[in-house]
Formats: sequence, C-alpha cells, structure tokens
Amino acid sequence: MESTGYTNVVLIVADDLGYGDLGFSGNRYVATPALDQMASQGVALTQHYTASPISAPARAGLLCGRYSHRTGALSVESNRGLDRFSVQETTIADLFRSAGFATGMVGKWHNGLFDRRYHPNSRGFDEFVGFLNGGMDYYDWILEVNGQPRRADGRYLTDVFTEEAAGFIRRHRDEPFFLYVAYNAPHSPLQAPEREVQNFRDGGRFNEAVCRLYAMIQRMDAGIGQILAALEECGLGENTLVLFTSDNGPWLGTERLPDGRIFSLRRYNGPFRGMKQDVLEGGIRVPAIVRWPARLPAGADVDAMIHFCDWLPTLTAAAGVTARSPRPLDGTNILPVLQGESDSVCQQRFWQFN
Repeated sequence: MESTGYTNVVLIVADDLGYGDLGFSGNRYVATPALDQMASQGVALTQHYTASPISAPARAGLLCGRYSHRTGALSVESNRGLDRFSVQETTIADLFRSAGFATGMVGKWHNGLFDRRYHPNSRGFDEFVGFLNGGMDYYDWILEVNGQPRRADGRYLTDVFTEEAAGFIRRHRDEPFFLYVAYNAPHSPLQAPEREVQNFRDGGRFNEAVCRLYAMIQRMDAGIGQILAALEECGLGENTLVLFTSDNGPWLGTERLPDGRIFSLRRYNGPFRGMKQDVLEGGIRVPAIVRWPARLPAGADVDAMIHFCDWLPTLTAAAGVTARSPRPLDGTNILPVLQGESDSVCQQRFWQFN
C-alpha cells in the first residue's frame, strides 16, 4: 500500500449514541459492520468517557483538551451563548493548522451560533460544511458552507455529511490533513430512509422511535464505511489515524416523532445506569475505536480509563504536531496506552453539569 511521510487524522463523532448502540459493544440487533470491522482492525476502548453528559460542553472538552467548565461551554443553549467556549481557548484544529495541515469540519458544530468569533472558520478550520446549532432536520435542512447557505436538495443529511467528508479526503490526498466529522445521528428528529426503518418494524421487537433510531445508526455506519473506503482509495488507510466516538450517552426518555406521536427511547445500553444529562456511567461512558494500522495493534481492547480531554494531546502527538496549547491541558498523551506499552493513565477525572 502507498504510504505518506506524515499521519493524517480523522475524528468522527456521533450524536447521542450510547455505549450499547453498536454491534462491537454488545448490541445484537443493530448491524454496524463498518464500525465492527474498524474495531477488529484497531483498538476498542471499554472505559472511555466523554467530557460532559451533554453535547456542547462535551465537544468543547474534546476540541480544547480541557474540562468544559474551564472553557466556558457550560450547557447547550445557543441563544444564551452557553454552548460556546472562550475565544482564548486554542483548539485542536488551531494546532493542526499551525503545523501546516489542511483542516476541515463537516457536520454539527454546537459551540457558538450568533457571533462569528465562535464560528468553526474562526476556530482553526479552513473548511466548514454543516450547521452551527444543536439540531437539524434530516431532509429539510439548511447548511452553511464557509459562511454561505446551502438548502436541502432531496438527499438525507447523514449521506450529505458522508459525501462531504469523503470529498475533503480526496481533495487533500496529497497533503497532511485533520478532518472532524460530527454526524448529528442519531439525535432527534428521528428520521431515516423508510426502507431501513421498515427492516426494524418487521421484527416486531421495538417501538417506532427505536426502529427509526436504529435505522439512523445503521445509515451512519454505512457512511463511516464510505469514509474509510475513501482513505483506502487514496492510499491513505495505513497511516491515517481514525478515531470514532460519541459526544455523550444516549437519550432514553420519551421522544416526540415528527408526526406528533410520543414513544420511549428506552433500549439496551450495556449494564450502565443513567443516560444523557446524567453524570452517571450511562451518561458519560461512550464507545470509542481508534484505528491506525501503521502504529496500533489490530483487534485489541484497552480497559484503562480514557477521557475526552486526552485526545488533543494524543492526536497531535500521533501526527507529529509540536505546537502546544498556551493553556494547561487536562488531558495527557495516551499513545503508549493505545500501543500496549503502558497502562498508566490519570486516575482522577471531573465532570460537571448544571
């Protein structure tokens, strides 16, 4: 396989996806072949924690390598500015861009809506295709492309994000890049292609809301397969580090469907108590897979406690980015843990939700 002299990084984040929503983590009903294969080719983390049980603060911790309550992102209310982190913070995209990497983001931002200082293009991303707030219709969508609007064209939104991510990889195949793919699936509104929803209805095991949510996950998994295929097509699979995770635990309460009906989203989430909004295992322990064929073992499990704040120092170290955040980080480089050379991780962590 063709090899480059640098390491690219693709960071993929799902939205409200639970620990128990994937095949590799124990779900017997959802087919996630792309992520299952990714786990067999890389390292699966069994004790991996988000930075917060809700979206915006979790994303801030991931992007800045600092506890969300330090960054200023405290909650999800965009209209009150509580979703955005301080302009004094340095993001992982800032560091990659300063090192000469092309930086792109596709998907849901949710870290600043009304002020251009908090826009992805102002936070280290050369390219942005997505939406700025916390949710979007999957068919009647309006996206922003580097400040310009793009209206729905009949495609399913998850597929749009997949195509944009694959397009970024192909455009930048001859230079180092950092790509952040933030799917909004399976966050509400619960919408998926009818044929895929029907496959779950036919089993008669789940209510309509869960059928739709599981169909959304399967469609996202298919998209992740396409992103991985784009890397292989460009000869980048061997030396690209791909990290997949979720922003927080699953919502297991009631959900109103677009047609007005209300159902429970209670479903399998492993042995954990709690859900999104809870600082309990069910709200903060989230799935994670890291695939990097050039440097990481295949089919390995890591049971050490890993935190969202660890990813900024880890991903920059993996890519050889020497620039450092001017603010003290709350995470550490866990590459030796992923490589099986150490089991030493920080044993004291903090979570906060108002």
